[in-house]
Amino acid sequence: MEFDFDRVFAVRDAVAAGTSRSRLRRRDLRAEFHGSRVPASAGNDLRTRCFALQAVLDGRHAFTGVTAARLWGMPLPRRFEAASDLQVASVSPTRAIRHAGVTASVRPAWWEVVDLQGLRVHAPVEAWASLARVLSPPDLIAAAEYLVSPARRGVPALVPREDLRAWVARAAGMTGSRALRAADARVRVGARSRPETLLRLLLEDCELPRARINEDVVLRTGRVVAPDLAWPQYRVAVEYDGDYHRDRRQFTRDLVRTDELTDEGWSVVHVVAAQLFGRPSEIAARVIGRLAARGAPTRSVTRFAVYEP
Repeated sequence: MEFDFDRVFAVRDAVAAGTSRSRLRRRDLRAEFHGSRVPASAGNDLRTRCFALQAVLDGRHAFTGVTAARLWGMPLPRRFEAASDLQVASVSPTRAIRHAGVTASVRPAWWEVVDLQGLRVHAPVEAWASLARVLSPPDLIAAAEYLVSPARRGVPALVPREDLRAWVARAAGMTGSRALRAADARVRVGARSRPETLLRLLLEDCELPRARINEDVVLRTGRVVAPDLAWPQYRVAVEYDGDYHRDRRQFTRDLVRTDELTDEGWSVVHVVAAQLFGRPSEIAARVIGRLAARGAPTRSVTRFAVYEP
């Protein structure tokens, strides 16, 4: 039977099937990693590169770190999108692999590895934990909240909140465990994006009353809305307007929701990326002012966290 060249494959498998070395050098194939081939027509996306590397690995290795986080869809700062090396972990006591284009590490045997659409990847919590030494504390929290918060109603979270807490407790004494414990202590369920988490952390650092996250507010009309952050007792809400809010239909829904909340006595603060990642003091001043005007306890703040886009 003729060998299938329209998929990612290991050179050793093709040779074993009778493929000549000259055939492997044709232009319809690309050598993404030494020992594997990719159809030239295939893209250079992360999954394709992972399959090309996995073709030359064995069952003692799994994708971890930033590579695993991206495969799981965890929100990361923009700079990680350009990461060229793939991060691979060997199961202890196996030594870390040595391969061009790979950042290697060794992880405990008890770290769970799963099959993610054909790729051997650290399970979500393990993938998150492997980020402890590369992410800032706020971004480590944002990645965790992505795991424990349902993406939408009726859809379970990737990881139950109690499972994350139990994993962190089990990892006591491990490298990075202090950062994981600190992050876990501030994780809350409900955020639907990295900016929402960062915005909440910014306001929490201002020592404001605890906000509710994407919780339902029932209007007099019977309609239900869920502001990103809300203080119902003071009728103050904060909304993060990301890029998807530029969609005409979403923009219209946002306007209607703000008008409805305003009609019922709410004060709504809208925040955009340029403020969150460039002028956090503006956000703090506006929210503190709105809450203070409604009788909430507030204090003057002069130092703010700086988040990377």
